[in-house]
Parts: sequence; structure tokens; C-alpha cells
Amino acid sequence: MAIKTVLCFGDSNTFGYDPQGVASGTRFRYPVDVRWPGVLQGLLGPDWRIVEEGLCGRTTVHRDPFEGGLCGLDELPVALASTQPIDCIVLMLGTNDMKTCFNLAANDIARGVESLVLAIKRFPWAVGCREPMILVVSPPHIGEGVRNVVLSSFGEHSVRVSHEVAEAYRARLRMSRGAHIWMRPRCASPVLSTISI
Repeated sequence: MAIKTVLCFGDSNTFGYDPQGVASGTRFRYPVDVRWPGVLQGLLGPDWRIVEEGLCGRTTVHRDPFEGGLCGLDELPVALASTQPIDCIVLMLGTNDMKTCFNLAANDIARGVESLVLAIKRFPWAVGCREPMILVVSPPHIGEGVRNVVLSSFGEHSVRVSHEVAEAYRARLRMSRGAHIWMRPRCASPVLSTISI
């Protein structure tokens, strides 16, 4: 039986950023078996290869004016090319699109995710590769405590939009055949950092 490959393309939640570890000065990232792609690898076993492609600050399609190299649409083709053949892609982006510097509505963030889905569908897959299944995971809600975080890139608008974005994803992606959506906010809530889970 051929090994199946899942590409997890996301932001700090996929990367496994550890806010408590950073605050205490002990570590920057959760251990591999604690990060959600590592947990998935443990559950699926050796017949599956889970590829972590998470990056703190990554957006869907927007270029952060203060931090470069974080536009998901720019980075996605490289991840697809270097990982193929791929059986499933898990897209877990949108939280960083809620930064105050972008001031985006939930529908605009959903349009960014839709652009990523379309980029996957248009990708020139190598010989013997087929278009993978696409699973879009909506971002978690941003906690109210974000207002108390010094130098936070998120504010009240971010909190409000985080509660609207899952439905915007559902409405927008209904039009993109072949993409499945998992409404994650019902299953997870932010912890101490108010953003990372």
C-alpha cells in the first residue's frame, strides 16, 4: 500500500508556536508530538506522511507591511511542488488576515482562502500526481483578552471578525467545488495567548 501524504499549510497554530514557552523563556515551539500535525501523524500511523508547513504570521493572500515573506499565496506553490504527490491539503489560515493593519471584513478573508483553493486547483501537478482533496479549517475565535496584550497586532475589530469568519468561509467555499470545510471554532478555543491554541 502506498503511503498517503497530507500537507498541513497554515500559520502559527500549524507551526506549533508555544506562547507560554515564549513567556517563560523555555521554548518557542511545542514538541512535534504535541503540535496538531504531529498528533495527526500519531493517529494515522506509518501509512501516512504528515508534512508540516506552518509559519508564524502567515496570511492568506495579503502582504504584511511590517513583516515580509508571509503571504500564503506566494508560498503555496513552493510547498505544493516540494511535497507532491499529495493526497490531502489542510489549509488553516485566516487568523493573521484579522490584524488591524489589514482591517478586513470576514468575507474578504474568505476570498483570500478561496484564492488559495483556486491556486491548488490550477497548480501544474507533475506526471502521476492528481489534484488532492482540500480541507479548509476555519480559524479559532480570537479571545477578548487580546485588548490587554502590549504591542498586539490585533484589536476589537479582530475579535469581532474572528466570530464571523467561519460562516463567511462556508458561504464563499460553497461555490468552490472540491473544497471541504471544517468549522473549527466549535471545537477549539484560544488559550493564554488569546490567539494561538
